[in-house]
Amino acid sequence: MKMETALHPRYPNIFSPIRLGPIEVPTRFFFGPHGSSLTVGTKPSDDLTAYSTERIRNGGCGLVIVAMAAHERARTRQPSPHPPENIPAFRAFANAVHEAGGKVFG
Repeated sequence: MKMETALHPRYPNIFSPIRLGPIEVPTRFFFGPHGSSLTVGTKPSDDLTAYSTERIRNGGCGLVIVAMAAHERARTRQPSPHPPENIPAFRAFANAVHEAGGKVFG
């Protein structure tokens, strides 16, 4: 992750790592959960992966928090780990976030 920006003297630690329990997040910026409709059914899509990793690579975010839907049939455009067949897509999403230098919570 490259961030070439002058730090504001009032916030000198904004781009420094922070520990959240056992997880070290590379910066103190996070990408909060929100609906993006970038799913294939309830699986994370390649577009959602690209959308999220771009915030890490070029936006300085250290943490992506994925909006998750509770298991409801009415919610067909939000990521959900149900059914279990969705797990490989979530694993690929998490691997891409990690490769970009960030962490992911969901």
